Amino acid sequence: MTGHKLLLAVTTFTALALGQSTLLNQLSLWGAKPDLVLVTVVSWSLVWGGREALYLGLTAGIILDLFSGLPFGSSTLPLLLVSSAVGLLEVNVFRTNFLLPLAAIFGATIGHHLLSLALLKVVGWPVPWTQAVTRILPSTVLLNGLAMPFIYELTRRLSRLGQMEANEPSR
Repeated sequence: MTGHKLLLAVTTFTALALGQSTLLNQLSLWGAKPDLVLVTVVSWSLVWGGREALYLGLTAGIILDLFSGLPFGSSTLPLLLVSSAVGLLEVNVFRTNFLLPLAAIFGATIGHHLLSLALLKVVGWPVPWTQAVTRILPSTVLLNGLAMPFIYELTRRLSRLGQMEANEPSR
């Protein structure tokens, strides 16, 4: 990951994690909140691909762990695994089909949610599985699915802008 992308990732994920743990924490749909960090990680992983996805998941997870009251690593490991899985998918396929990013965020949200719950259970936290899976997970999938087209399109535009700047001759 180049210095420019790393700075962009750290800045973006810090702002998103701060917003998610403060402002978005006040919004709820049937107990669920949109996970903009996850949606952004998935979007960037789709656009930038496999190797970048590892750095994105790790960076976003560490930042989110710093802002949350959960055990350290409970955000990092699921984000790292989900971003890696999404980053392995063929980048060009997603640029041509609008439905595939939605499918990716649905799968990523389910995987991330279940991994996070399992990790919390492993470290001894009480996990209300029935409520988490039947009520909160479907609402989170819906909220993340609604956010995905906007964040994915913004990510694609930023990626193209970065490519244009990189291709300009230096003066």
